[in-house]
Amino acid sequence: MAVRTNYLTVLAVLGLIPIVQVQGANCSSTVVISSQSDANDISSCNTIDGDVQIAENYANSLALTGITHITGSLVVNGTTNITSFTAPDLIIIEKNLELISCILLTDLNMTELTLVGDMNLEALPNLQRLYFDSGVRAAGGISITNTGLVKLDGLEITSASNGINITANTALTDISFNSLTNTSSLFIQANSNKLAVNLPNLVAVQNLTVTNTTSLSIPSLYHLTGQLQIFSSWINNFSTGPLQAGTDIVFMDNALLSNISMPDLTSLSGDLIITGNSVLKEINGFSSLANVQGIIDVTGNYTEFTLPALQDVKGGFTATSQSDFDGCDIFNELRKNNSIHGSYICSTPGGSATSSGSISTAGSTSISSIPPEITSTQPSGGGTPSLSTGAKAAIGVCIPVAVIVISALLFFWRRRRRRANEELPRSNDGQVHGEFTFKPELEGSPVTTRPSQKPELDARDNEVGRSSTMVPIELHNTPETSIH
Repeated sequence: MAVRTNYLTVLAVLGLIPIVQVQGANCSSTVVISSQSDANDISSCNTIDGDVQIAENYANSLALTGITHITGSLVVNGTTNITSFTAPDLIIIEKNLELISCILLTDLNMTELTLVGDMNLEALPNLQRLYFDSGVRAAGGISITNTGLVKLDGLEITSASNGINITANTALTDISFNSLTNTSSLFIQANSNKLAVNLPNLVAVQNLTVTNTTSLSIPSLYHLTGQLQIFSSWINNFSTGPLQAGTDIVFMDNALLSNISMPDLTSLSGDLIITGNSVLKEINGFSSLANVQGIIDVTGNYTEFTLPALQDVKGGFTATSQSDFDGCDIFNELRKNNSIHGSYICSTPGGSATSSGSISTAGSTSISSIPPEITSTQPSGGGTPSLSTGAKAAIGVCIPVAVIVISALLFFWRRRRRRANEELPRSNDGQVHGEFTFKPELEGSPVTTRPSQKPELDARDNEVGRSSTMVPIELHNTPETSIH
C-alpha cells in the first residue's frame, strides 16, 4: 500500500491526476451502475472512494467519464449483454479491474489507465483487442483467460508480485512484455499454437511454465527460484542466458525442439527432466551443471548427452536413448564413485558393458536400483538364510497339532484291536469254536492259527528240551479251559 501511495503522489505531482474534487455528487461510497444515467450522475467525481460495479442486467455500451481514480475495484461480472465499455479518463484502480463473463463485449477502452491492483479478464470470447494506449505500468497481477484477444497491447508493467497467467486464449498469437523484469510466476498455457512469447528483459521469476508456443525468448533470465517448465510446444531453440540456479528444469513433449542452451546453469535444488522431445539429438547445453539435489531423467532419441561438470546427484539418474550414445561410460564412473546416490539406469541399444556396482542386464543397459549404502541381507558366510518369523510361527503351530492327531489315531487303533481280541467268537457252553486254535509262542503269549496248520513249536520244544505239553490259557469271564 505504501508503494501505491508513493506512486499516486508522483502521478499527482506530475499532473496526471487532478487533485481537485468536484463537489455535489456522491463520490465517497460504492456505486452500482444500472444505466448510462447512473454513470452520468458520478461523472463530476474525480475520485470514487469505494467500488464501482456494473449491474448484471446492463445492456449495450457504457461510458464512464470524468472519473480518474477508484480507490476500490471496478467490477463488471456476469453482465452478459454489455457490448462496449469506455473509461477514457480513468488512470488508477487501486484494487482490482475485473471483467468476467461479458459474452458480448467487443471493446474495452481505457486509454489513460496506468496503475491497477490486479487485472482479471475472463470469459470474454468476443473481445479481440485491449485499448490501453498510455500503457499499464504497474499491476500486482494479471490474469487473462478464455478471451478472443489476438494480441496483448498496452501492458507495460515492470513487475507483477501476484504473478501473470495467460491461458486458453485460442486466438492469441503474440505476447510481449517488453518492460517486465520480475514476477512471482508466469503461466502461458493453451493459447494459439502459433503463439510467440517475447520477454526480453525478464530477469527474475519464481515459476515459469510455457505450453503450446512456437517461440520463446527469455535471454536475460538470471534468477529462478522455482520451476522452469516447457511442455508441448513447437519451439526450435531454447536458451536462458546467464541463469545459474533453479529448482526444476523440465522439457517435455516438444516436437520440434532441437537445441537447449543453458551454459551458465550450475545447480538445481530439484530435478532435471528432458523427455519426449523427438528431434532433440544432442543434449550438450548444460556445460556447467555440477550439482542436482533431485533426479536427472533424460530419455529420448538422442545421440549425445553430456554433463561434463557433473559432481553430485542426490536423487536417481536415468539416461536412456533409442539411439547409441557414448555417455554411459562416464556416468558409470560417477555412479561407481558415489557421485550419483539414488537409483541408476544408463541405456543405449548397443553400448559398452556396465561398470562395477551396477546390475548388469541383457544388451547394454546398466541398472542399479540399490543405493550404494544398502547391502544384501544374505549371510556373509554363504549359509542357508534363517527362517522368517512367519515360518517359525507356522512350524510352532503345526508340530503340536500333528502330535495330537497321531496320538489320537494310535489310541483308537489300539482300543479297537483290544476289543477285537476280547470279542472272539464263543460257544454257549464256554468252548472256543473249532475254527480257531491257540498256540503258545516262546514267550507264552497266545496267537491264533488255522486248524489245518501244523503247530510249529513241538519241534522247537524238543530241541530246547522243553515239554510239548500245551499250556492252559485262561479266557476272561469263561470257565477255565484247557486246549490240548
